[in-house]
Amino acid sequence: MSDMGWLRTAAIVGAILGGLVLIGVAFSAGDAVEGQSWSVSRIATDGELGPPLGGTIITATFENDAVGGIAGCNTYFGSYQVEGSHVAFDQLGSTLMFCDEPQGVMDQESAYLGLLQSATKFVVEKGQLKLIADDAVVVVYDRVEPALLDD
Repeated sequence: MSDMGWLRTAAIVGAILGGLVLIGVAFSAGDAVEGQSWSVSRIATDGELGPPLGGTIITATFENDAVGGIAGCNTYFGSYQVEGSHVAFDQLGSTLMFCDEPQGVMDQESAYLGLLQSATKFVVEKGQLKLIADDAVVVVYDRVEPALLDD
């Protein structure tokens, strides 16, 4: 076989293997969140990432294309779709309780649910899930064991 034949064969094999790797990444990205529970460690407020208000817990659990958790005061629920590193949240709803403590919890909750709906991409790395909107990280979660969320 000529040198050109070997190069052509190597290029074809490389393209096939590269395509298979990309397909694997697309499927494994969704698997990284499916069946997992998370707790918010940082949330965008006025364009800056910071911790949630003291005394509040914000969580997300992803199961069978459904997302739900605690938004600071109320529980929320909805659906999500993942394609590669892209994510879309849809049909988000929540219970309708009012919490007056800590001060600002209802504003934080509204902001959090809005950030979920604005997210278009996600990254999972080092035990954290980062939601991205407009090329900026807007929510950072730490992975938690589901049993810890029940306490």
